[in-house]
Amino acid sequence: GTYNDFYVLVMHRMLVDSSARLVGLHDTLLTILVNVSPFITSLSMTSAMKVAKLFHLFATPKNLLSNPNCHRYVQFLLETFNNLIQYQYAGNSAIVYSVVHHHQTFKNLTNLRIRSKKEGSSASEPKDDDQNVPNRWIPTNEWVCR
Repeated sequence: GTYNDFYVLVMHRMLVDSSARLVGLHDTLLTILVNVSPFITSLSMTSAMKVAKLFHLFATPKNLLSNPNCHRYVQFLLETFNNLIQYQYAGNSAIVYSVVHHHQTFKNLTNLRIRSKKEGSSASEPKDDDQNVPNRWIPTNEWVCR
């Protein structure tokens, strides 16, 4: 393997198995990956699958709609895929394979629909659990598309 493979494996481990104190590093780790991705000439199959598994983890509707930063992580990973394929296609056949292997995740992300605040229950009829949680965060289509 190369240093690129090492970074991807360590990043995957930190993103998946990290404690709550390291959540602040998630954004930084993925930003570094995006910034170096145009220069990664080849990734091993293991590293490519780890990047695709991260995408699968962050792009699930449960994670995407429950974590306010998760859409940024998905954006970073999509940009990483784009850079790897656009600038270093010849040496990154493993990343192409991992994208094809996880094609259902991309389809699910494309078909993701959430209800808007207008479609939900009316504001004049608050639910019991809504009264206990002030300023409840509800994702909207505008939030997902920004």
